[in-house]
Amino acid sequence: MRTRIPASSRLHLLLPALVLLGTAWGCTDADSILFPGTAQVLVEVETSTEGRAGEVLGTPLVLRTVDRYGNPVPEVDLVFDVVTGGGAVENPPPRTDRSGRATLPRWRMGPQPGRNTLEVRAGGSVVTRVDVASGPGLPHLLRLEGGPSPDSVTVARTLDALPAVVLEDRFGTPIPDTVLLVSASSGGSLSGSELRTDDRGRATLPAWTLGTGAGPQFLLTRLGGVTARIEVEALPDEPAQIEWTPPLDLQAVAGLELPGRLQLELLDQFGNRIRAGHQVSVTVASGGGSLRDSSLAPDGAGRLDVGILTLGPTPGPNRIQAEVVGLESAELVVEGMPEEWEPSGLFFRVGAVHMNQGSQRMDGSIGLVRHRAGIVRVLPVSGRVAPKLPPAEVTVFRDGLEVARQVVEPSSAPVPEMLDPTGVQVSWNLPLPAEAVLGDLEVQVLIDPDEEARVVSRRYHTWPEDGVPHLLEVEDLPPFIVRFVSMRDASTGIRGNIDEDNFDAFIQDTRRVFPIGRDSLYLGPDFVTSLFNGGEVTTGALVRLWNAWNASPELRNEFLHGIFPAGRASGFSGVAYLGTNPTSPFLRPVGITWDALGSGAGFTVAHELGHNMGQPHAPCGNPSGVDPNFPHPNASLGVVGYDHIDGRLVTPNNHRDLMSYCGPRFISDYNYERVLVWRDTSPMGRGGPGSGGTGSGAALQGAGPSGPAIQVSAVETDKGIRTGPILPVRVPATPEPSTPSHRIRGWDARGQLLFDRGAQAVTLSHAPDPSEQHVGAVVPLSAVDLEALDRVSVDPVGAPSAAPPVPPTAALEDRTSDDAPSRVQWSRVSRLDGGLEEARSGIRLEGPGILMEPGPGRAPPAYLENGLELHWDPMVFVQVVVRHPDRDQILGIVDGGHLRLDLWDHPVELEFSDGIRSWYWGSDGLEPRTP
Repeated sequence: MRTRIPASSRLHLLLPALVLLGTAWGCTDADSILFPGTAQVLVEVETSTEGRAGEVLGTPLVLRTVDRYGNPVPEVDLVFDVVTGGGAVENPPPRTDRSGRATLPRWRMGPQPGRNTLEVRAGGSVVTRVDVASGPGLPHLLRLEGGPSPDSVTVARTLDALPAVVLEDRFGTPIPDTVLLVSASSGGSLSGSELRTDDRGRATLPAWTLGTGAGPQFLLTRLGGVTARIEVEALPDEPAQIEWTPPLDLQAVAGLELPGRLQLELLDQFGNRIRAGHQVSVTVASGGGSLRDSSLAPDGAGRLDVGILTLGPTPGPNRIQAEVVGLESAELVVEGMPEEWEPSGLFFRVGAVHMNQGSQRMDGSIGLVRHRAGIVRVLPVSGRVAPKLPPAEVTVFRDGLEVARQVVEPSSAPVPEMLDPTGVQVSWNLPLPAEAVLGDLEVQVLIDPDEEARVVSRRYHTWPEDGVPHLLEVEDLPPFIVRFVSMRDASTGIRGNIDEDNFDAFIQDTRRVFPIGRDSLYLGPDFVTSLFNGGEVTTGALVRLWNAWNASPELRNEFLHGIFPAGRASGFSGVAYLGTNPTSPFLRPVGITWDALGSGAGFTVAHELGHNMGQPHAPCGNPSGVDPNFPHPNASLGVVGYDHIDGRLVTPNNHRDLMSYCGPRFISDYNYERVLVWRDTSPMGRGGPGSGGTGSGAALQGAGPSGPAIQVSAVETDKGIRTGPILPVRVPATPEPSTPSHRIRGWDARGQLLFDRGAQAVTLSHAPDPSEQHVGAVVPLSAVDLEALDRVSVDPVGAPSAAPPVPPTAALEDRTSDDAPSRVQWSRVSRLDGGLEEARSGIRLEGPGILMEPGPGRAPPAYLENGLELHWDPMVFVQVVVRHPDRDQILGIVDGGHLRLDLWDHPVELEFSDGIRSWYWGSDGLEPRTP
């Protein structure tokens, strides 16, 4: 419920001004109507609110123009002016609507805290002033202030003279009275974990006791994603013990060199290696073994190189004694084994190797895509559960040439004795950039290339064991092309918020999850339509976008995706056609998504493109149209995923497939492979002619060349079928389905049937109305047929035709109203006594100093200036198509009788449809449009 806010509330209403609305009416005293002569602007808000410096006010301002009796005054011009604070309004409404209402969705506060005042003018007079108190902006920076901290200090010591931290917004304004969280790394401790900033935005850090681990340690102060960090180098304490680094069960065949070099470590009381040198002596006490290459000098990590041990010639223990003055001696026992001994204990081998570009099974059975980044995963197993895995050298070849070689460090997770089929385990991972994936790849692996691992055998450290590199087959798919457009309302100019600055946020998740190598994802010109129905976007806007795609040959190889205003959505965040039936015209890759990036619009775009590529919903979140064959419970991923954008592995059980309604979202192996197959086998997936693909572009529309045709579309709900105006096109006809759900028929003016063909409806599972279906087809016609065509109907199979013969003199007033959908689309102009001349009289172009009707020598202006508007009689011309004059491209499809023409910065071509035939406005007036 909306309430009128009194002057004492946070958003203050100032005194209303009077606006004179003059209207002339030719009425007698008996039937005269009194209209308001004064108006005032009242501001209504859902909740009281405060602003933040530099940020958009959280609650939109709702205004309405009323007369002095409180009656709404419609269509009053509004002017907004920020007079205090330095902020700005964004996309202000130019006038109130027919109910006298207008909404200002975005008022951005000025850069400094304090008063922000907005002045609203209606009809040229000051109507009201709105005041908002603005505090500091959102936290932007935590900076250190004061003396420096020491660069290094011994482990476990306490630091109590630390700098202070200051919290500021992005304009440098301190933010007072805010709680900050403080934490220490590496087991360090603090005298307090929370701080509160004072009136200068300043807080003093607590005393910090370092952890016991040597190396970098951090003190982190944070507020959300804003952080400040102090770093010191923690140094080891004094020597406390000497230890052998190999495992205690070291074995090898007697008389052979022990794999790897023997090493000692000098450690402090906390187990940190000490880099300072000490006098060490090492001897082989028994067993007959010998040492070589002993240096006993500490390396940079504090290890002492004892050298290589050759076991004695007789099976049995070899005891090696190490001594350091002042410390207890350390003994290492190595067992010499007989020759027939099979390796046991700790050793490593390769269990599986595959490349993951988004989702991959353990056996590597999901295909690879050229030009797409990925990660080569080498998954090990060991002779027993190992707490630590050595590095491995992974080498990748293409056409016999080395493209990558890297010694890869594993994670610290334990190594299993058996391969985990889900792949959730430690692995050696080698990322490959897209430019390295240009063809089939070959992989070789060498475990522990520096021979530092303490293992009993290196028999399996080379993979493949026969020395022949392992083949990874890579497929070359055509570019993935998506044209994004902002969907703009023809009357108000309100558009979806997508532009060059935020475009990447809409496309990033699509690149993240789908098998896409080369792509061409770009932002096209706005698509203008009658976007709002009752003030909200409905799924009918999708049909208009489909009309434009289907009628534009230049879009044959492209997905078309519209972005609409999130604040005007009616129960859905995105919708798209499911591209599964190759005979359906709605195989077309067309979809729409809201612009709410903060609510996951990027993944919604990917979800809708997934529908375009034939993917139904996954079973989580209770969606409709669930894929009955989805193999994983609760839409989990099934296998480990790879996010090549963020460079991270994605765990399968903590994420949900993006075709579900659950999150966090990624893509399962099931849907990744299905999209890959779709892209490899679908005509649209192969890109059509000229794309480098192998598919047939004609298969998108049906067999045969392009020719003169009409495009028919209809929307069916439980209220009935609404058939849209037909479009003349020159594209291949859609094939007729074997089991149609609807019949599309056309008649001439005498009622003679010209064509009768089947069509198959598609259901929109995202639509707020679950009964909604779309029907469409491209029907070939000869020039004679198009001249003779008078009526077209879309009827359910088995239902009687909705278009019986209609006399040519039928009145326009008999047409079906918008509230009662009609299955028939018929020619209005042919029913006018004055024909096209009478129809033309209802068209006018209005603007500053311009009032123009179509006629010889009256072409629209070459440049469309601000304030230029097109008006027409919607009872005669039910639709206006806006085309680019130099390209075969539709820029808008509009109904309702009104269109702003300042939405383009170049000339456009205007095409008027009376439901069946179309005329374009050229230099000779209205000229017939033929396919």
